[in-house]
Amino acid sequence: MPRPDEEPAVIGHEVWGKPDEYHRSTFLKVLGQTFELRVYEPNLQRVHVLTKEELARKEQYGSVYTPNHDYVRSEKLCLQLRESGSTVLWESKDGKKAKVEDRLNQLFIAALRRVDVARKWRRKREEEARLQREAEDRRQKEEQQQQEAERRRQHEQARVRGLLAEAENWRKSRVLRSYLRAVRRTLEEQGRDVVPGSDLGRRLTWAQGWQMTLTRSSHHPNLLPRQGHERVKGAKARQCHRPLQTVNPVVNSWRQALERLGALQAELAAKAR
Repeated sequence: MPRPDEEPAVIGHEVWGKPDEYHRSTFLKVLGQTFELRVYEPNLQRVHVLTKEELARKEQYGSVYTPNHDYVRSEKLCLQLRESGSTVLWESKDGKKAKVEDRLNQLFIAALRRVDVARKWRRKREEEARLQREAEDRRQKEEQQQQEAERRRQHEQARVRGLLAEAENWRKSRVLRSYLRAVRRTLEEQGRDVVPGSDLGRRLTWAQGWQMTLTRSSHHPNLLPRQGHERVKGAKARQCHRPLQTVNPVVNSWRQALERLGALQAELAAKAR
């Protein structure tokens, strides 16, 4: 049995009272769970029997007002274990075979059972809350991963589009530069001078401006090797070198553009004659 000087935190319980004149109660806290103990003497309901004074008034006046029932003491104690003020967890009354004090052990057993049930309920609620938090964390993590994957996909698509646009502008710039060189070469062969301000001069200037614009828009021309910088030397290397049309599809498009440029030169030469 715990000593009176022990701390409530050590022995796991605490007792205090409510010194009310009409509703005195004792509170008991067991392992964090608070209960209310109520001891009272219930009344018995009896049929009212007229007293001598009431009989005299009835004989004098013909009638008298009296209650139908009287409440008398039962002379039996009743002990209740309550929770939240109204929920009765356990109750015992004096009987013929046993008194209330003979069943006090059942009161403490009922309190401990209630504590166990409350703990199990709290653990269940805590477990449900933990599982819910974990599920929410997993959902948020998966959502973040999906968003990150979508950002990476969009970034990669933007890089690919930019790379293809740079490659296309680079190809167009090279073709246009070759075309302008061929036009100037043809004019030199014909002995014709380009007069500034003339229709031909304005067209060449305009074409040269577009060629420079395409060159500036291709930001990474060094991604491709320069002509003449990577020559294959030696017979063995030449044997291993594959045809251009199977190595680089871009070169095929250049070759087609040069063929069209040759046809255009022939057409310009025919008009000059």
